[in-house]
Amino acid sequence: MLKFIALGLILMACFPAQADYAAAVLAFERNDYERAIKEISSLLQQKEPKAQYLMGLMYYRGGGVPQDYERAFDLFQEASDAGLVEAKTFLAFLYDSGKGVAEDKQKALELYQEASDAGDITAKINLGAMYYNGDGVPQSYDKAFDLFSQNEHINSEILQFYLGNMYYFGYGVEANEEKAKKHYENAAALGSLKAHYFLGHIYQNRRDPEAEKYYLYCAYNGDVESMFNLAALYVDGTMGGVQKEKAHAWFSKADDNGMKEAKKALDKLEESMGFMEISRAKSYLVEIEKISPASVPSPVPKTVLSTMVNKTSAVPVGAALTSSRTTSGTSSASSRRSGTKASSLSSGLSRDRDRRRLRRR
Repeated sequence: MLKFIALGLILMACFPAQADYAAAVLAFERNDYERAIKEISSLLQQKEPKAQYLMGLMYYRGGGVPQDYERAFDLFQEASDAGLVEAKTFLAFLYDSGKGVAEDKQKALELYQEASDAGDITAKINLGAMYYNGDGVPQSYDKAFDLFSQNEHINSEILQFYLGNMYYFGYGVEANEEKAKKHYENAAALGSLKAHYFLGHIYQNRRDPEAEKYYLYCAYNGDVESMFNLAALYVDGTMGGVQKEKAHAWFSKADDNGMKEAKKALDKLEESMGFMEISRAKSYLVEIEKISPASVPSPVPKTVLSTMVNKTSAVPVGAALTSSRTTSGTSSASSRRSGTKASSLSSGLSRDRDRRRLRRR
């Protein structure tokens, strides 16, 4: 161990520029931006590309300096021109998102492609996102799947979620529910609420009580579709019998959040309930309202990520995915089940409708 430390000190002495940059990166990662700026000040004067890139990140985030997208753009441009691939990827992101420069999807595409060809993983993911969404390019699930699948071992929430979608709906690849489930689990472990929803969807279609855990997690985090589908679980026998009071509470909560189908389902359910049952259901709803989302654990263990690696850069992954189409709440896809009591209550929305809604996101 002492030999490694000594060797490190020798290298730092021989290459002070690298030592300064390494110290700046460590400070940046600790959010100690003042120290980071101090460490790279001399390197910035020498127009060292990595230092320009790091300073660009600080201007982009507003860390240690006032947030300034245009200044960040200039620094990324200089570092990119000097051959720094990660700077080129961030430059593409700025063109993609219209931050610090006029939005230019064609320029973003060109830069993402160049960085992707140079092996940058984040560029591949963002380029795949453009093809997946048809964002500035003709939509191509085949190209998107090719780019995503090359990096399926990477622990990117968006990458794993989109691979889950592609296997689930058969976008650019033959549908495979087990592979979809694996990728949704990865995305869920990384924090994706949408992935939790689709895992609930998969278990619900299998009439597996595990669906309850996933829908509960999403419902407590405000997802209306999950509230509705959770109620459907309680009336279709999936949970080992009809539980009208729980179903009533969750249909009511979905109705309170503006879901028209929930109101119809609630009215139909009340036709088969007595006064005391409805009274208990309302009491149960009051208890539901007291539960904090933070107190509801995800049913997905973090251990599902044990075989994955983190090789994405500081560039926001999926510039094409940062709109409300993919980041606000869960997908609004609904139950695809048919031939059960739930289908009459949940309107039996089809997989085709799921597809259309995902394309709009």
